[in-house]
Amino acid sequence: APEMELKEFIQSIVKWYGQFSLEFNVNGKKLFIDPYNLPESYNEKANWVLISHDHFDHLSFDDLARVATKDTPIYAAKKLAHQVREKGYTNVTDIEPGQKFELDGITVETVPMYNIKKDFHPKDAKWTAFVLTIDGKRIYISCDTERIPEMKQINADITFMTLGQTYTMNSVEEAVEAVLDTGAKLAIPVHFGMYEGTAQDAEKFCSLLTQKGIDCIQLTKLGRE
Repeated sequence: APEMELKEFIQSIVKWYGQFSLEFNVNGKKLFIDPYNLPESYNEKANWVLISHDHFDHLSFDDLARVATKDTPIYAAKKLAHQVREKGYTNVTDIEPGQKFELDGITVETVPMYNIKKDFHPKDAKWTAFVLTIDGKRIYISCDTERIPEMKQINADITFMTLGQTYTMNSVEEAVEAVLDTGAKLAIPVHFGMYEGTAQDAEKFCSLLTQKGIDCIQLTKLGRE
C-alpha cells in the first residue's frame, strides 16, 4: 500500500529530537530544521539549516553550533536572521513565506505559520513553516502555528503537525482538522511532550486520524530530554 511506503520512506530519512528539531538525511546530505535539544554527544554537521522563528526551542545557538560551521548555509526567518549573523555565521539567507528554492534534490517552499486566537506567533512577524519535496513526496512541517486557512493549499503527502495546546493549536481536535486541511495521507505529531502537550495527546491525535482513514505514526524522540 502507498501508505506503508510513505511510512517506510519517512522513517528512513528523518530523525526527531523534540519540538520541531528535525534532521532529514537525503542522498548523503543532511538538512536540519530548528535544531534544538540535541544530545551532548551530537557532532554531525548539516549541509543546510532552516530556522522557522525566534523562540528558544527553535532558535537555539547552542544546538546550532553542534550542527553548523560558520559557513554552513542557513536559511533563517527574516526577522531573526540578524541574530544568526551576529553570532558569526557568514552564509545566512533571509526567508519569509512564499519562497521556493532547491537544495540539491530537496525543494523547499516557505509557507506561513501564525496564531489566530493566541498572540505567541503573530502573522505580521512572517515566521515560516516549510514544505519539503523529497523524492516526489510533499512533506509539510507546520512549525508553531494554529489551524490557518493557508493549510488548505498545502497539498501534502506527509504532515508533521504541532500538537501543543498552549502556544500553537487550541485542541488535539484542531490539530486533526489541520492535518485534514493539508490533504496528507500520513500524519506525524511533533512539538509535544516538553513544554506543552502529552503522550496521551499524541495517542488521541493518531487515534482520531486513523478513524478518518489517515495513517499516523509517532517517531521516537532522540533528544536529550
